[in-house]
Amino acid sequence: MTVEKEEEDKAELEKALTQSEITDIQIEDAMVSMSVVRQKNDEIDRLQSLLDKEKVSHQETMKELGDLREETRITEERIEHALREKEQYDEMKVLLQQESLQVQEAVKDKDVQIEGLQAKIQ
Repeated sequence: MTVEKEEEDKAELEKALTQSEITDIQIEDAMVSMSVVRQKNDEIDRLQSLLDKEKVSHQETMKELGDLREETRITEERIEHALREKEQYDEMKVLLQQESLQVQEAVKDKDVQIEGLQAKIQ
């Protein structure tokens, strides 16, 4: 039975070595997997950081856009006000021109009257 025992021991030893090799391979695979996981985590952290920066940039851009919209609204109001003032000025200008023509005609009429009176006096 000694030979059989030796063969059994040898088979168990080979099985143990094979199991040990399998375990070593599994450990190596696990280490590689952990390394890949670390790399992926680093990549995720990097991308999250970029995303956070982009969010901040987007918020700043949206604030600037809001400010520009407000400035545009104010400018449009000023333009409308200026156009109304110009219309009023143009209307006033026309009225003053009409009044000026009336005054000129009145002056001509008075000049004619004065000339008539001067002619009567002479």
